[in-house]
Amino acid sequence: MMVLEVVLELKLFALLVIINGAPIVARNLLPMLNAAIDGGKVLPWDKRPLLGKSKTWRGLMAGILAGMLAATLLGFPWQHGIILAIASLCGDLLTSFIKRRLDFKTSAKAPILDQFLEVSLPLGVAQHLYALNTLNAVGVLAAFILFNWGISPLLYRLGWRKKPY
Repeated sequence: MMVLEVVLELKLFALLVIINGAPIVARNLLPMLNAAIDGGKVLPWDKRPLLGKSKTWRGLMAGILAGMLAATLLGFPWQHGIILAIASLCGDLLTSFIKRRLDFKTSAKAPILDQFLEVSLPLGVAQHLYALNTLNAVGVLAAFILFNWGISPLLYRLGWRKKPY
């Protein structure tokens, strides 16, 4: 593997960690701004929330802003940071939609599903933006999942996460 590929993978990993961590940071710094994206809507056919109350406009905006800023710091164009953040956050929203349909409660643990779309969607975009090969993208996905599983209990103990996963 070439050094440039490793650097790209590490930078994409860092960018995805920052994008997905930004909503947690924003929740702790701005607890009063907590309007749910779905506005509390329930789907008529299954009587379950569209997304759930933990998916907020604050988190969405924090993730996009963090993606833009972090991309710039990591040497990516700021526009790519926004695109990758939107892909990641849309993956997270889609995961919430799926979890609600499967009758998971808001913030319920769903190993791998919780991380898969929020990372695989932006990595799919990154494959086109940076010629990232599939094996390297899978490596970033695996690293993100393992990192998430390791850092979440620590963030819970520090009071930054509501649940240890």
